[in-house]
Amino acid sequence: MIRLAKLDDVPAMAALMREAWQTAYDGLIDPAYPPTIRAEKYIEEFTKNISEKRERMTVYEKDGKIAGLCGGRLRPGDEFDCEIHCLYVYPVYQGQGIGSALFAEMKEFFIAERCAWMIVFTFYGAKNNNFYTKMGGDIERYEDGEAGGKKYPGAAFTWQLEKFDD
Repeated sequence: MIRLAKLDDVPAMAALMREAWQTAYDGLIDPAYPPTIRAEKYIEEFTKNISEKRERMTVYEKDGKIAGLCGGRLRPGDEFDCEIHCLYVYPVYQGQGIGSALFAEMKEFFIAERCAWMIVFTFYGAKNNNFYTKMGGDIERYEDGEAGGKKYPGAAFTWQLEKFDD
């Protein structure tokens, strides 16, 4: 079940982010970095995002546990007027349609907000590249990303959501 994230969810969301980073970018980033990630890094960020409504944060609950999360934000005035900022699923739940469901829900939210173009930034060559391609994304450009203070090759996947004539 997908629902809006609540402040009570923040510790579980932070734990998910920490765990997902342990394997999400294997072979792409310095392997010494993921073990240094602390949940506290995400607790502060998610608390602000939810309490200040800086992003739309959703979670996928399965068997009473948070199995995945998605964060998206509007980017008014930008060529890409909305962005999925984070989309992570616990490794044990991957391949069960949770990421696809979270992606689709956020995309529908953006369409309801009358967004025309969506963007997702990620590391080029990451496992998620196939997922974003399967979801209909195209690489618009290559742009470095950062992890642990180091730069790595990145990719920006984009989707045209709607055409508005007004």
